[in-house]
Amino acid sequence: MWAALGDYRGPSSFKSFVRYCIARYEDKIIEKAYRVYVTESLRLIPQGMYLGKRWEEIVDVRERPERTAEEIVDHVASRLEE
Repeated sequence: MWAALGDYRGPSSFKSFVRYCIARYEDKIIEKAYRVYVTESLRLIPQGMYLGKRWEEIVDVRERPERTAEEIVDHVASRLEE
């Protein structure tokens, strides 16, 4: 979150900042998962083995349930209060 605070250049509202943090976090998760997928694929190739699923089948963004901005903000605010 602190790194996002230094990079954020949007409107000065808490909701906008939280949306930015969530989007940035999701991007990092997807990038890390992709790196793991590629590394595992490269490790298996010399053994003559391959992963059974394509990257698009593993990470399907459409399957995630859509939440409204208010639900996300409420969730983050409740986590910050803990």
